[in-house]
Amino acid sequence: MPTTPDKDLNQLEGQLAATLKPIRPQHAFVQNVRQRIAATGPAVGARRAPDPQVFLLMFTGLISAFILVAALARLLFFLLARSK
Repeated sequence: MPTTPDKDLNQLEGQLAATLKPIRPQHAFVQNVRQRIAATGPAVGARRAPDPQVFLLMFTGLISAFILVAALARLLFFLLARSK
């Protein structure tokens, strides 16, 4: 006899309700977790921004590296085109 999807779903929900019973953890476990959470202290969301000089130095270093790579790529293309 064919079954309807609603009947199958109701049967599955009944099986899950019988299998997945809520549990209450032991009091000692709850206290241990609370102590561990309290001992870690507050979470830090973000670090302090670097000094402006450090930021400028990093920025100029990245720009210099980009220019160097672009110059090397242009030289490579020039040499390959010249050899043909």
